[in-house]
Amino acid sequence: MHRFLRNFRATPHTTTKIPPATALFGQALKTKLRELKKTLQDPAIEENDRKAKSRMKRYADSKTYVQPSTIQEGDTVFVKRDDSKRKRDTPYRPDSYVVVQKKGSMVTARNDNATINRNSSCFKKAPSDNGDDEEASDGEDAGQQEYEPNAAAVEAPESRYPRRVRKRPTRYGEQFH
Repeated sequence: MHRFLRNFRATPHTTTKIPPATALFGQALKTKLRELKKTLQDPAIEENDRKAKSRMKRYADSKTYVQPSTIQEGDTVFVKRDDSKRKRDTPYRPDSYVVVQKKGSMVTARNDNATINRNSSCFKKAPSDNGDDEEASDGEDAGQQEYEPNAAAVEAPESRYPRRVRKRPTRYGEQFH
């Protein structure tokens, strides 16, 4: 086990391109592995690490589900429950919090009992009570609006595999149409 760990610590890391033992102790460990002699360069470690992190960030940001958070300071939010919840529980806690601070993707929210820090993905905006919703933006009261489906919602959605429309055989003529 000790031989394995020594060889592992003497192997150059893929991100920093320098063995962990060299970065930690400032000199290379003696092993039976063949290697080229390199000098310790702290700026090189930091530069390689920065490049690898930026490459990982670009890859993660290119995913389709990634979107910026719309939560801002002063918003009322609900907090997501832990994964240990029971089936009958809702996905979010029933008590609401007010966002006190937002720094990057970290959000600090507070209510009467507690203050919590979580990633913005753990929060959901609470519906506003003042009627500033998009549905009520035309000046009518939100409670008095009637639902009127638009034509696009009434029509059947377009299928991925559209139904084939067959032509009537000519031998039947127009009499059966």
